Amino acid sequence: MTEPQDEPFTQPDETRAPAPYAGTYGQPPGVQPHDPASGQYDPRWGYGPPRNPQQGMLSSQETTMAMLAYVLGLLTGFLGPLILYFVKRRESEFVRYHAAQALNFALTQMIAVFAVLVPVAIVAIAFKQPALLVIFVPVYLYEMISPYVWMILGAIRSSKGEMFRIPRWTCWPMVH
Repeated sequence: MTEPQDEPFTQPDETRAPAPYAGTYGQPPGVQPHDPASGQYDPRWGYGPPRNPQQGMLSSQETTMAMLAYVLGLLTGFLGPLILYFVKRRESEFVRYHAAQALNFALTQMIAVFAVLVPVAIVAIAFKQPALLVIFVPVYLYEMISPYVWMILGAIRSSKGEMFRIPRWTCWPMVH
């Protein structure tokens, strides 16, 4: 019987098998690695936001229209961003992106309110217990406060020419 060795087993370099993929770890064969610094969009990772504009690449009209999408979202619900989206979607991808964000947020809010209010109201009316409407209070409070937070943040960031994404847990991507 042989004694266990204290040193770990290592193969000499010339006998090691080559890595299954050359280049980036996990890169499939035949696909060039994506360089995020190139600024080019990699279509393998979903639709994603449009290019990240550098300061000075956007006109002041584009940043104003993007900011207007969020302001109209606060004032008119989903109608203002919807109109702006259809009017400007082919003219500017920056405005399209921000109008879609404001529209998605307004639609998500509407769905969330009705998804909770309708069943709770039906149960409260059926059992003649208006106290059951207390279940709706946390959703109502969130829906009253969150538009000001997310829409104002979006308006500020878009007016500076920056990309802004409202978190997915509060803004479902329905319009792209």
